[in-house]
Amino acid sequence: MLQEVSEERFKELLTAEEPVIVFFYTPLCGTCKLAGRMLDVVLETLQLPFPAAACNLNIMPKAAEKYQIMSVPCLMVFHHGKLKEKMFRFQSVEHLYSSLGVYGQKNN
Repeated sequence: MLQEVSEERFKELLTAEEPVIVFFYTPLCGTCKLAGRMLDVVLETLQLPFPAAACNLNIMPKAAEKYQIMSVPCLMVFHHGKLKEKMFRFQSVEHLYSSLGVYGQKNN
């Protein structure tokens, strides 16, 4: 399940040893709401052993600039503080499942 985080908590998550999934959105974005629901279904099914954060870009403009987020929704996966994947097209639950499932496997 996605957990809403502050900019400070987002920075803390990036320093973790484990991967972290970050969903960037804006509250008035209808596509973001749909993508968030799809992502919740995938995360509940995968039961990944690491955090999944939601970040409101309206209150985190520095993150948008730093990671060159030009549109929302945007999903990023970080590991050891480095960006591993950046996704703007959510396509389907199946697509998200296959894209994120690899991070639940060992040795990633």
